[in-house]
Amino acid sequence: MSSERYGKILKSYDENGKKVASLHFFEHDDGFGPSSSYFTKMVQLSNDGFTQVILNSELMIRLSINLKVNNYIISNVELDDYADDENSELKELFILAINETTDSVSSSNLSNWFLQKDSILISKVSVVNLTEMKRLDINRSGLIFGDQECLVDMFDNVLSTTIDEYLGG
Repeated sequence: MSSERYGKILKSYDENGKKVASLHFFEHDDGFGPSSSYFTKMVQLSNDGFTQVILNSELMIRLSINLKVNNYIISNVELDDYADDENSELKELFILAINETTDSVSSSNLSNWFLQKDSILISKVSVVNLTEMKRLDINRSGLIFGDQECLVDMFDNVLSTTIDEYLGG
C-alpha cells in the first residue's frame, strides 16, 4: 500500500501573534471539488483560523535552494507563461543552477537573477529526497504530494522554517 498523500501548507497565528506555517494531510481519492473531502477539510480549517499559503516564485526559489542544501535535488520545475523552447531552456538552467549551488552568496545571486528574468512564474517544483530516494512535489498553491513520512520530514526540517522566515514570523 502506497503511503503517498496530498498535504496542504497553511498558516495561522500562534499565541504570540506570530505567523506560522503548518502542514495538513487529507484524502484525495474524491478529487478537489465542492463535495470532496479536501474541500470539506479546507472549510473546517478555515473556520479554525487557518489560511492558505501561496508560494510565489521568490519563495519557491528560496525553498528550492534550502532543500538542495538539506540533501534534496531538484528533479523538475514547471514554469508558466513561456514559449516551449524558452520554457525548456529556463527549466534546465534553473534545475542545473539550484543543484550546483553551494553557498549563500551564490544562492542569493541566483535567486535575484531568476526573479529578474521576465517575472518568472514557478508553478511546481519536484525534488528527490536523497536519503529515501523518493520524489516529492511542491505546488505554488501550497499543495504538496509524495510519501507522507518524507513530506513531514521535508516540512519540519526545511519548508516550515523557510516559509516562517519569509512570512516574517
